[in-house]
Amino acid sequence: MNSPGRIALFLNAAMGGGAERIVIELGRWLAEHGHPVDLVLAERRGPLLDLVPESMRVVELGARSRLATLPSVLRFPLASQPDLVRMLRRSSVMRSLLPFAAYLRREQPRALLTTMAKNALLSLFARHLADNDVRLVVREANVFSLQFAGDLSRTNRILRRLAESWYPRADAFIAISAGVADDLAATVGVSPDLISMIHNPVLAERIASQAREPLDDPWLKPGGPPVLVSAGRLTEQKDFETLLRAFALLRRERPVRLIVLGEGRKRSELEAMCGELEIEHDVSFPGFVRNPHAYIARAAVFVLSSTWEGFANVVGEALASGCAVVSTDCPSGPAEILDRGRYGTLVPPRDVAGLAKAIAATLDHPPDAERLRARAREFAPDPIFEQYLAVIAGEPTAG
Repeated sequence: MNSPGRIALFLNAAMGGGAERIVIELGRWLAEHGHPVDLVLAERRGPLLDLVPESMRVVELGARSRLATLPSVLRFPLASQPDLVRMLRRSSVMRSLLPFAAYLRREQPRALLTTMAKNALLSLFARHLADNDVRLVVREANVFSLQFAGDLSRTNRILRRLAESWYPRADAFIAISAGVADDLAATVGVSPDLISMIHNPVLAERIASQAREPLDDPWLKPGGPPVLVSAGRLTEQKDFETLLRAFALLRRERPVRLIVLGEGRKRSELEAMCGELEIEHDVSFPGFVRNPHAYIARAAVFVLSSTWEGFANVVGEALASGCAVVSTDCPSGPAEILDRGRYGTLVPPRDVAGLAKAIAATLDHPPDAERLRARAREFAPDPIFEQYLAVIAGEPTAG
């Protein structure tokens, strides 16, 4: 495949989410295959900066003041101007608009890929100001109609309106599951012809190596009660409330412990809930950890309790660790990874009793670990990133 030239990958920052990890891994793969890559960040910060290889150039945009940015809004269609002004007041990433447009004019990358709604909109706005022909690819990582459904704040209403008018201006989209692809076309009005469905890769070999790293956690030493592990941002989407209630039911029947990896605004609320359920001595919140695979590989069951997902990378990563999986059958991703239940147990979202019953059954009858690892290897990175490159270059994909 011919190189499309310099490729820019845009993120707000190198934070610890699955979307940021995949973009950085894509950049690593592109650089290893001889493609010049810029990792463009609004702010050069975040725990994943250590994962950025030297072969990728990191460009920090920085920010301008609201007053400096405001005149540029007049260069946008009149219908978008009021919402752009409101976004400037509410979203710090928008203050990178002018530096981003300047980067596009100065560096003239031939392709730009980004992910997550605010980043995608900022990329579209910056290209409009730069007035160049950079090929813009939006990687949609979540079910668009659901990610704002539970939050009717003014900011999210503005984001949705802007997405409905600006998303169709992108050159191509990568949806990370079939559910995300269908929802993107139905919700935002993107032509299905512009959407390529490409699952996220599972870096099975690296995960297996990280899973073997030593871990100093007394709960995960041999001889103790079985440990459940879950992971993700402590937000409404992950619905850890249902997990805690299911765990409380399970804990009445047998000795078992739960470790929840991740940080988020609901941490104090979830910790208080543990006290109310009288499970505070059997639940641990270690926060963000750099190597979750060492925890998952030593767990008896990995549990995902989300009400929605884009793909649920961590489910595939749990399989790569040989860990049994119980997951909600939420839109979308887990059912695709688990092949509708062949490689793990699926339960309806928010089903407390069903989740507890599924975990108990999995503890009593654990699946074959090597069979789970073989499933994870079906999401090998090379063929997946080759499809990414085809979309970036504007060539047909096999997906």
